[in-house]
Amino acid sequence: MLLARRPPPSSPGVDTTTRLHVKRLSRLTLAFSKKLENFEAAVGLHFAYYNFVKRHNSLRCTPAMAAGVERAFWTVGDLVEATV
Repeated sequence: MLLARRPPPSSPGVDTTTRLHVKRLSRLTLAFSKKLENFEAAVGLHFAYYNFVKRHNSLRCTPAMAAGVERAFWTVGDLVEATV
C-alpha cells in the first residue's frame, strides 16, 4: 500500500511570522521571559499589530478589515490608545 505524502506548505505561515516579529520567540531559549505576563503582553501586542495595523499585500487591507471587524486602518498610536 502506498501512502500519499503531503507536499510542504508553500508559505511559512503565521508561526514563522510570529517568531520573526516577536524576538522573545526567536531566541535560543525559546520563549524565555523573566515574567509570564511580559511574554503574554509581547505576543498580544504582536498579534494586535499584525491584525489591526499591518497592511497585507494579498488582502490589500488588514485582516481585521477583511473579517469585517474594523472599517479603517489603525495607526500604532491608535493601537497604543486602545491598550491603555
